[in-house]
Amino acid sequence: MKKKYQSILLTISIVLTLNGCGAIPSESITPDTIIEKNTSVVLLGIKGGLMIDNLYFSSAKGDRSTKSVFNYYVPIDTYDIVALKVPTPQKSYEFGSFRNGAQGSIFFRSEYNRNKYKPVSSKPLDINKKGIYFYGILDTDLLLIDQEPTKELLEKAKTKYKEQLKDLKPINFKW
Repeated sequence: MKKKYQSILLTISIVLTLNGCGAIPSESITPDTIIEKNTSVVLLGIKGGLMIDNLYFSSAKGDRSTKSVFNYYVPIDTYDIVALKVPTPQKSYEFGSFRNGAQGSIFFRSEYNRNKYKPVSSKPLDINKKGIYFYGILDTDLLLIDQEPTKELLEKAKTKYKEQLKDLKPINFKW
């Protein structure tokens, strides 16, 4: 039975890659990260009891019929905020799934896992110009994303990513 599911997942991965949906290894921001000319920063808060080691986002390409998938390695647990580098511009940049290192992958919006996992409601974000965008707060227990920033998480981001954010302006929120 396990082999059958692995085979199905491999087939889905190949199809997605051939359709332009292969995951692009992407960078979460660390103290030595340099923000390039055409790059924005997306802030995502994390709360809940599950440890996260990967975040997956997608973004529409051109006519929105194909998507790019961004894979961010972000070992994080408990209440925190992560900053993600995003090539700018992006249309319909949207959270898709996360992987819990202890429990394997949890995929949202997937036909294959619809009965096994609950979908996460999130709104796509258009990243039209260079700056800092707040995406939301992922609750790993409820599998929801709250679009409203909290003052505590924004202060944490300002402190944690001070050097990387100093030349960027907030676009869809106020400090």
